[in-house]
Amino acid sequence: MLSGTVVPTLEYAQSLAGTPTERLHALALYDCLQLLSGRWNLGRLYHLPELDQPRFAEFIAKRRELFGLYESLSAAVLGDGADPRRHLPARLVESVIGMRSDNADVEGIAPVIADSALAVLTYRAPSGRNPRHIGPAT
Repeated sequence: MLSGTVVPTLEYAQSLAGTPTERLHALALYDCLQLLSGRWNLGRLYHLPELDQPRFAEFIAKRRELFGLYESLSAAVLGDGADPRRHLPARLVESVIGMRSDNADVEGIAPVIADSALAVLTYRAPSGRNPRHIGPAT
């Protein structure tokens, strides 16, 4: 059941062509739509401690594979495999899980999140500020 939230997206990702930017956007859009389309919000189960059991190992491996794909595409868009922003697009996509849990209005949110996944990678900090700086600007 949980694999159904990840495997179709991985299969779709294999069919993508184009630039890393185009592929990342298409992946984020598809993944959002997948997470929003199920009758049940199965993504809520992703962080349960019970998923640490061996019977869920295949699901965990597939989810890590999907996150790795997001990270590699993001790193290609950034031109920097060490930039911490590479982790953000997958997390933005999974924000729809919380939105559904909160009964938020998610109508039309998938393309907004896909666009935001790219925007967070192309954001440039104000001049003189290191984008990797954590904490208040000095």
